Amino acid sequence: MLIRSADGLFWMGRYLERAGLICRMIQIQLSALIDRPLPEIHFGWSRIYGSLKTRPHGGMIEHPDDVFALADAFTLAGDLTLSRNFSSIKTCFEFGRENARQMRHLISDEMWSSLNQCFLEFQKVEMHDVWRAEPEKFYAALEREFETFFALASATMYRDRAWHFIRLGRLLDRNQLTASFMISHCQRSVEFPELRQTGVRTMLRTFRAEESYRRMHGYEPHQHNAIDMLVSDPNLSASLLTGISQIVRDLESIGHGIRGNRNDALDAARTIALRVDQFRQDKRFRDSRLLDIESASLDLHNLIGSQYFSPDENER
Repeated sequence: MLIRSADGLFWMGRYLERAGLICRMIQIQLSALIDRPLPEIHFGWSRIYGSLKTRPHGGMIEHPDDVFALADAFTLAGDLTLSRNFSSIKTCFEFGRENARQMRHLISDEMWSSLNQCFLEFQKVEMHDVWRAEPEKFYAALEREFETFFALASATMYRDRAWHFIRLGRLLDRNQLTASFMISHCQRSVEFPELRQTGVRTMLRTFRAEESYRRMHGYEPHQHNAIDMLVSDPNLSASLLTGISQIVRDLESIGHGIRGNRNDALDAARTIALRVDQFRQDKRFRDSRLLDIESASLDLHNLIGSQYFSPDENER
């Protein structure tokens, strides 16, 4: 029998994972402000917003100069941090924390205490305070708080369906945003081919794959090799193949849902895993294959909703 309100655990995993990933993207982007040329900085912001499928409230400065570069970065970081849209850390954090509050009977006291304390501290944050200090360190520290929450979940939770639904939400959001980031990178690389190589480095750094890439391919970054690794390397924790393989295992552990013996979500996840596994074997049409994987992952989200949650629960 399924636990009640399983969607709250699923969405909690999704929201908090996304908040942490946005922290990571901003942290890597801000590290480029010190000594990188303006076109590269613009490329980075454009790639982030493209991966999140959104645009800043006031639009982007298409051709910034030295006078506006830092001011533009302050505005964009603030938009991604404290704005009231669905692609900000603040919104994801608030929704994730509210789901955790409703699910307190299913998560450990350590998880709730860690998350709630961080949330209360975050409520005091003002962008001017972040910017006056070292903003990269602020985002790195906040990302660690989200990682701590999931580490506490791993250390303290009983391995029942509650645990698997949290992991399922987290893994699904990570895979979707990783695919979207790679697609956004490829699109911006067509617009700015001279920035492709540098962009590959920061893309690998964003997903903590730079050192692994160097071990496998050397110090010179190549876009095809990097995307192949991020998609289908079974030994890379951040790869789509690792993520979808774990999603399949979680769905197998959860079992059937409200639709009886049919498990369309599990079948769809297995199909995605097969596509991802075959990605490296056929080097044609990389961009379209990435789009197919991203689209199939979005469809999987909807199938999970219809498979396990009642119609009212699935409306989020």
